[in-house]
Amino acid sequence: MDVIDRHIKPEIVELFQVKYEKIGINEVFIVKYDSDGQTRLDYHRDGSEFSFVIQLNDNFTGGGTTFQHNERSSNNIKGGIGDCILFSGQNRHKGYEITSGTRYILTGFLNYDNNACELLSELSN
Repeated sequence: MDVIDRHIKPEIVELFQVKYEKIGINEVFIVKYDSDGQTRLDYHRDGSEFSFVIQLNDNFTGGGTTFQHNERSSNNIKGGIGDCILFSGQNRHKGYEITSGTRYILTGFLNYDNNACELLSELSN
């Protein structure tokens, strides 16, 4: 949680021009993609204003996070160990399929003052 407070929240403040003290941690968990189990996650929106994905390992092939824009898919983003992707949880995205090995990511959902309407109002000002 300290890493989120010291590194991720300040990035959210800078990128989205919101107030640090109104950013709350909703949920943080580890996701496992395995070639013998769940290999991907279909397009979806998260139930949070902000989301992040931190790559925990690199001994797999495939994988990554892909965002959908205007009915088209953008390039797949696949970082190295410790790299973080920070985005609005309302952007449609998916976990790109792995083809071998096991991929572990740390995923987090952050809310803004538990009120998306207030966030949207502040972003538009």
